[in-house]
Amino acid sequence: MNDQALILMAKFPHPDTVKTRLKGHMTDIERVTLYQALLRQTIQKMKSLHGIDTFITYTPHNTRDYFLRFGLKMFPQADGNLGEKMFEAMNVCFQKAYRSVVLIGVDIPDVTDEIVKQAFDYLRNNDIVFGPAADGGYYLVGLTRPFKKLFDDIPWSTGQVLMRSLEKAKLSGYSVAVTEILEDIDTIDDIKRSGLME
Repeated sequence: MNDQALILMAKFPHPDTVKTRLKGHMTDIERVTLYQALLRQTIQKMKSLHGIDTFITYTPHNTRDYFLRFGLKMFPQADGNLGEKMFEAMNVCFQKAYRSVVLIGVDIPDVTDEIVKQAFDYLRNNDIVFGPAADGGYYLVGLTRPFKKLFDDIPWSTGQVLMRSLEKAKLSGYSVAVTEILEDIDTIDDIKRSGLME
């Protein structure tokens, strides 16, 4: 076993749960197709990483068979809000004795294996690493040990996510590094900027 774990946080591609902020701009089939493409693209990029064990944490619990096709280690997401899901997913890997754990979403077209490798490199000398999203959130978070408070009382899906998270880290005396800023795909403007609809 390697001592580094990467977690890909994924949803079963159902129109009621994926890319819901694009309703009214894209059909259900288009939204699901977009999510499936982003998921496959992210997994393909991360399969080239060496020395890192990659997991998919998926939801809902009864969709394991869908994710088997990707050939990665898997476990279901915990119940709760986004912060609880992220913390519990990372904690699963810490309980398996990984020394550094990075978690990313699967809807960031520009994320690369190089960015993920850089995040793990930062964790050699820092407690936390973030990959800032242009909308004020983050697309990547990495830790060297469990830190539940980092995910508590965060206004998820707002422009305050990263700022509040950085404040929590600073107040607790944790050292933080950041990777480059990327766009995630949540709104129709994100889609237009990304060129995915061309």
